[in-house]
Amino acid sequence: MYASPQADFGYDISDYENVYPPYGTLDDMNKLIKGLHSRGMKLILDLVINHTSDEHKWFTESASSRTNPKADWYIWRDGKKDSNGELQPPNNWGSIFGGSAWEYVPARDQFYLHLFAKGQPDLNWESDIARQAIYDSALHFWFKKGVDGFRIDTANLYSKDQSFPDGPAGGKFGKYGDSEGLTLNGPRIHEFYHEMREQIFSKYVGGDPMLVGELPGTGWEETLRFVSSDNKEMSMVFDFGLPGLGGTFTHAKHDVEKVTLSGLKHALKLPQDLSSNTKAWGTVFGENHDIARMFASIIASICRY
Repeated sequence: MYASPQADFGYDISDYENVYPPYGTLDDMNKLIKGLHSRGMKLILDLVINHTSDEHKWFTESASSRTNPKADWYIWRDGKKDSNGELQPPNNWGSIFGGSAWEYVPARDQFYLHLFAKGQPDLNWESDIARQAIYDSALHFWFKKGVDGFRIDTANLYSKDQSFPDGPAGGKFGKYGDSEGLTLNGPRIHEFYHEMREQIFSKYVGGDPMLVGELPGTGWEETLRFVSSDNKEMSMVFDFGLPGLGGTFTHAKHDVEKVTLSGLKHALKLPQDLSSNTKAWGTVFGENHDIARMFASIIASICRY
């Protein structure tokens, strides 16, 4: 519901502290939060802090020159000349939305990183000043208004391999390189969450706001580092085992894929095992904005039994 030019259905935020006008106003949000709380209900918002919109004031300033105060708030790198003398991106990383993950800006004579759409430049979490600005605008602002927690978008992407090497090509990114091994669960990701826990999460909602993370490409062992009661980084994470049944992530979005009953039982059991064996909360969900009509596949398959 944040202010956004809607290059990616609102996941390109141009102002963390405002609302997309067709959805309402800040006053509407204040009334919503108050009305929910008066009914004994709680509200969580989406938290999108791996990237902003390229129309966010932070980015327009960062893109204007290499010497402005926000010059390093996003990930900028020099390009490379190929054998023909043509300027090329800093590395071969591909965007999840297709094409190169780098976009050239003449004013800086540099490329910025966007792991998603061109209009979603990645924030530079290596900058202490940028992190504090993110905390103030995206987290403190809404917690102070009474929000009870967040669903954390792309929660394990903030820490990138700072050497920015090429990734393996020829897979799902085609001629471009796969950056997942260099961007997912990076070297400082847990440090960042511990910092957020100390500076922010511990100060709101009785020190225990509801935080559910989206952790693509993360196995159970690494997941436990995020959700264990010792680390207290998140309350829980989304388990994609159930919506991923039948090859959901490898077929067209609205195709109905066959799943087996044993596969369904296994997908439902894993998050229960996480809860019972590790005292951490698991989640079961069926579909979201990235996964459409998952239940149609399950119902169609179960009917065969």
